[in-house]
Amino acid sequence: MLSTKVMAQDPKVTPVETYFLPVGETALLESMKKVNSRATSPLNSMQSITMAADGTVLWFDHWEDGFETDIINPKQSSTLVIGDGDGSNGCAPANGDNKIRLTCSKDSDDVLTAGMALILENYIPTPRTKDDLDDFYYDGGDRVQASFPIAVTRGVHSGPESLNGDAFPGALLGGAVEVSNTKSWGTTFRAPVGLEMDDDYTRGYTLTDMYIQASEDNTEVSVFGGPFEVTKPDEDDKTKIKTTIVSNTNEAVETVFQLNMGETLRIEKIKVGDKVETSKPVQADLITGGIGSNYEMRWYSLLPHEQWTNDYYTPLSESSSRIHFYNSNNFDIDINVWMKGDSSPSQTFKVDANSEDLYLLPSEESGYRFESSDGSFYGVTQTDDVGSGQRNDWGHPLIPASYLTSKVIVGLAYGCKNNACPDNTGPPPNQVWITAADDAIVTVDYNTDGTDVDTFTVEKLESLLVYGRKPLRDMTGATISALDSGGDEGDIAV
Repeated sequence: MLSTKVMAQDPKVTPVETYFLPVGETALLESMKKVNSRATSPLNSMQSITMAADGTVLWFDHWEDGFETDIINPKQSSTLVIGDGDGSNGCAPANGDNKIRLTCSKDSDDVLTAGMALILENYIPTPRTKDDLDDFYYDGGDRVQASFPIAVTRGVHSGPESLNGDAFPGALLGGAVEVSNTKSWGTTFRAPVGLEMDDDYTRGYTLTDMYIQASEDNTEVSVFGGPFEVTKPDEDDKTKIKTTIVSNTNEAVETVFQLNMGETLRIEKIKVGDKVETSKPVQADLITGGIGSNYEMRWYSLLPHEQWTNDYYTPLSESSSRIHFYNSNNFDIDINVWMKGDSSPSQTFKVDANSEDLYLLPSEESGYRFESSDGSFYGVTQTDDVGSGQRNDWGHPLIPASYLTSKVIVGLAYGCKNNACPDNTGPPPNQVWITAADDAIVTVDYNTDGTDVDTFTVEKLESLLVYGRKPLRDMTGATISALDSGGDEGDIAV
C-alpha cells in the first residue's frame, strides 16, 4: 500500500519532467478576435494533467508571483504540491472528481494514481492587470513539474456563450494542443503552413500566429525574414504585451528578441517555411484560422526542425481531410504512402524543394504511413476542408515513427463542448483515433483501473475510432495499449 507520508519526507522525490503551459491568454484573445470580433473575455482555460504511474508528485508553480528557485522547498504559498501526502500544500481530487484541491484535512487523501486525470479549468480575465496579480489562475505561463511521466494538454476557448443577454462564440471558437516536456524542446522551428498558400481552399490559414515560449531566462529568439508583427510581454508590466513591426523581407536577415522563463513571443503573419532560431530550447505552437470566418481555428504544437524525420503516421481517416507537407530541403523528395492492407506503398507523390504541397486522404477506413528515402520532411493535417471549414475544424501534426508506443494515456478528451453531450445514440463529435504499425490487439481501459475495458482486433494501418461511455463520452485519462500477433508489445499511433 502506498505510504504518502514516507514519500513526503523522501528527498529522492524530485521532478523528472518539466512543462510550461503555452499560448498566453492576452495574445490569444487578439488572435481569436481576428477570426471572430465577438470573441470575449474571460477566456475559458483548460489544462489536463494525466498520471502514468502510482505515487506521482506534482508541483504547480504560478507565473504571477515569479517562479520558485527551489521547487523541492517552495517558499510561495501559491505553489501547489499534489500527491506528496501533505494535505496542507495542495491535495489530490476527491473520489469521483478530477479537480485538485488547495487543501484537504486528511493527508492520506493526497495520493495520485495511474490514469488519474486532473482538470484545471477556470475563466481568465483578459487582459490581466497589475492589480489582479494576487489572483492565481491556471493559465498560460505556469510551470508544471512531475516526479513520474505525465501527459499534459492545454485548451482555451472564447468566453461564455451568453453574457448580459448577448450571444458570443463561446466554446465554438478555440483549440487545444499537446504540451511537451522541456527535454523534447528545440532551437529551430520551420512553419509547414502559412499565408498565401495556393491550396488554402477554405482560407483556413489567413491567420497564422507562431507562439514561442522559453523555459530559461535570457533566451534569444531570432526571427528570419518578414514582414511580421511580433508581440512579447512588456518589461515594465508583464500583464501587458507590446508590438514590434518587423518590416524586413530578406529571409537571410534575422531580428532578435529576448525572453525569460515562461514568457511567450507571438509572431504574426507567418508564411510557409518561415524560420525561428533560439539560443536555448523553446516550445513552439502554430495557431491558425480563417480571418472573419467566425469559428475556423486549428492549433498545432510544432516539432523542432532538428527532430524532423522521414517517417510519419496518422490514424486520421476522414474524406474531408487533407495533409499539408513541407519539404525544407534544397532538393525535391518523393513521399511514399502506405495504407491499410498494403504490402508495399500504394502511392508516391513529389514535394518540390523548399515547398509545401497537400495530399487528400482517399479512404475512411485506413490510417496512413508516409515515408521517404530522399530526406526529412514535416506535415500537419487539416480536417473539415470543404465549404466554410468552420463546423468540425481541427488538425494535428503528423506523428514521427519513433514516437509510436505500445501504451498511451489520453489527456484532455471531452466528448462534447463543456463536457456535456446530448442524449443520443450516435457517436459524439469528439473521438479518439488509433492506428497500428502492424496487426494488433488494442485494449482500451476507459478508467485505467480494469473495471471498464474493450478489446479490438486491428489490422495493420486500420483506423479505429473509440469514444467514451454515455452520458459524458469523456475519454480523459483512458489507457490505450497494444499487443502484436505474437503477444509482444505493439506500436500504435493515437
